Amino acid sequence: MVTPPRCRKARPQGHESEVTANIREVSADRAPVAFVVREYDCESRKVRHYNSKLWRQVQDRCENYTKRAKLSPLWVNRTAGKTAWEWLLKPNFGTFNTSGKYWDYGTLEANKSSIAKKAENYIIVDGEAYERTGEPYYYVTCFGLGNNHGSTGFFVGWADYRDRKAVWGWTAANKAKAINGAVEIALNRGDTESEDHIKNTPCDIHVLMPECIKRRYAKDF
Repeated sequence: MVTPPRCRKARPQGHESEVTANIREVSADRAPVAFVVREYDCESRKVRHYNSKLWRQVQDRCENYTKRAKLSPLWVNRTAGKTAWEWLLKPNFGTFNTSGKYWDYGTLEANKSSIAKKAENYIIVDGEAYERTGEPYYYVTCFGLGNNHGSTGFFVGWADYRDRKAVWGWTAANKAKAINGAVEIALNRGDTESEDHIKNTPCDIHVLMPECIKRRYAKDF
């Protein structure tokens, strides 16, 4: 806080600084592929197991996405060289000081610490960027009021690795059971037109390391 000449009230003073962050580079043999996941409108991406944690490929919208081919995915994998690191590691937005009526973005040291902590959630394998994630699973989302007013959609979700609560969905280990459960929900809502879409879903989780499936799922009780 500084008080400019001929002023009585102190006000914040902005500064600019460059901060360097280190992203761990891991060899592929130390991070085997545990899953290959295909989400809705997304390119298939690998999920690796490293240091007892799961890491998925970083994705972003494809270039010139408004002019993309009809069947091409909107979200594509990013190499480390094309990943927007400045955006991903950007410190949290500041807090508004109501008494002084200004935005407080914290000290330089606090911002450095925030960037370093966020960098721990990323690794690089074979030139590809990966981010920390939970295990993938199947789930449904219902749209509209039922009876084909909207629809019942079948998707791939990601469990929150920061808690151990039961996940409302189906395990990646049994896609057939997940599809049957989703169809049952759709028909109970009267969304008969969703049945074929669910059964022919492009969403898929190819399990290569079953031992990485550890969460409890509410739909599997």
